[in-house]
Amino acid sequence: MGDDDSNFINYSHALATRIWISFVGPRSKVAGFTAAFKNHGRALIFDDSGVAHIFSHVTVPVSYEVGPNGEEVVSGEIAPPGGDYVGVSPFGPWTLAVLNLQPDVLKEIKDVTIHFDGFARSGPKIKSQQALIKRQLMSFDGAAVTK
Repeated sequence: MGDDDSNFINYSHALATRIWISFVGPRSKVAGFTAAFKNHGRALIFDDSGVAHIFSHVTVPVSYEVGPNGEEVVSGEIAPPGGDYVGVSPFGPWTLAVLNLQPDVLKEIKDVTIHFDGFARSGPKIKSQQALIKRQLMSFDGAAVTK
């Protein structure tokens, strides 16, 4: 998220239930790859009053896969029905490894966009939320936040 991103300013208790990626480049659709995500078990959650809370949990691996014909093979679902949890905070350190991309396709990719589905409660307007997120995460075990 950029410093000017205000998409989450009016929400609290944000939890991601699905994660996936898309690519920016000359090809409209990239096929035949796997995105291996890992949430590192550190999370930032804003409560209803706008106060940020940082907590730890187990690491959460998530896969998203697109088949050779462009079909979604693995959905990137973080919290399957009947699972152990309902979602994870999108605010925290994540690792992404993109596997099985052909070298000619990889050369054409200009940018990667990470998408989250999830839910949150409507909450108070939080001033300077993005700066607070970066400051709190960076001070928590040296976790880095990058654009």
